[in-house]
Amino acid sequence: PEIAGDDLGAVTEDANNPTLTDTGTLTINDADAGQSVFQAGTGTPSAGALGSLTIDATGNWTYNVANADVQYLAEGETKVET
Repeated sequence: PEIAGDDLGAVTEDANNPTLTDTGTLTINDADAGQSVFQAGTGTPSAGALGSLTIDATGNWTYNVANADVQYLAEGETKVET
């Protein structure tokens, strides 16, 4: 299968929200009939991850992280989660 679409996201701390969120949509193309769907669920975070990623069967994804969990970042500092 080929997976494409919006596969990057970003959130900004101190956005006056207790939960920081980004969303996007992936697409899937599988030559096998009826298999161009995603298995909906929440992924297992990698070691050191602060947020969570969920995806539905149509490829819509949501990333959430608690604003309080990223307060340790200095101005201009970033954290990449994969």
